[in-house]
Amino acid sequence: MSTSRQTVPFYSTPEGATIMINDSVYGKTPLHIDMKRKRRGRDVRLKLDGYETYYVYMHRTLNPWVLGNILLGGLIGLGIDAITGAMYEVYPDNINADLKKTSQQ
Repeated sequence: MSTSRQTVPFYSTPEGATIMINDSVYGKTPLHIDMKRKRRGRDVRLKLDGYETYYVYMHRTLNPWVLGNILLGGLIGLGIDAITGAMYEVYPDNINADLKKTSQQ
């Protein structure tokens, strides 16, 4: 029922934070990123000068459609979903970071 990829929106207040996933830069907020569902985990950081870095760990969860696919597609459908990663969802499915100003010493 799903594809092997999932589009995840990244937002921040204020906008313009650099999005880093597993130490690779993907761009600046706001941005929608097409992510592989099969990947086990991702360390995400949103960085913006003058603000504290926002951290979140993204992982995969079981897609509830898997149960329906078992009923409708049987073992073949389940096998295809397992191979492609469509049996998973990326969680959290959106990032909306409220960045906090860094304290000046």
